[in-house]
Amino acid sequence: DLSLCRLMDYDNSRRHNQSTSKKRTRFNSDDGKRKRLNYRQDGGHMSSQPIETVYRILCPGKKIGGVLGRGGHVVKALREETKAKIRVADSIPGADERVIIIFDYQNNSDQAIQNISNVDGSENMKPHCFAQDALLKIHDKIAADEDSNDGVSYENSETAGDVTARILVPGNQVGCLLGKGGSIIQQLRNDTGAGIRVLPSENLPQCALKSDELVQ
Repeated sequence: DLSLCRLMDYDNSRRHNQSTSKKRTRFNSDDGKRKRLNYRQDGGHMSSQPIETVYRILCPGKKIGGVLGRGGHVVKALREETKAKIRVADSIPGADERVIIIFDYQNNSDQAIQNISNVDGSENMKPHCFAQDALLKIHDKIAADEDSNDGVSYENSETAGDVTARILVPGNQVGCLLGKGGSIIQQLRNDTGAGIRVLPSENLPQCALKSDELVQ
């Protein structure tokens, strides 16, 4: 279900609109240092377009090859198919997971609404931006083989066959997912049938920022 993704997209967009006086967007890199968000286009040149949506999904290190493909052909095909920008962060020593960064530019959202095909043919399941489309397709690649956890300890998984998604969310945005008294996250559980948790800080992987929350 796309409900959780849409909540985070809405919050990203709202925060962007509230800070239009700031022409340069900044983003915390995976090493915890503050850097300007100057992602390169696939052709290698720098883009000055404002970033609309950023997702960071965790991928077990042993499954990253299924996302990249030999010579990067899988991730390149995903970029071409979804029109989203996809980067795989460098591995962190001792970390069992890699961060896959998916982002989209502000002026692409309207185009995405027209161009993205429905996930299951129903309008309410249609991703509303390129980044969201890419996020779902990358999750499909990660979940394609869930026979083992590949060394990653998933908190409160019911069975070994559970399909699990782990997304890093900035701590100042997680409130839009929880809602007052946990009302929103409970509604999402009811609507989707999925188990959704914001895990305690001690469960943060080494590849996360100190200010992150981990949604599983």
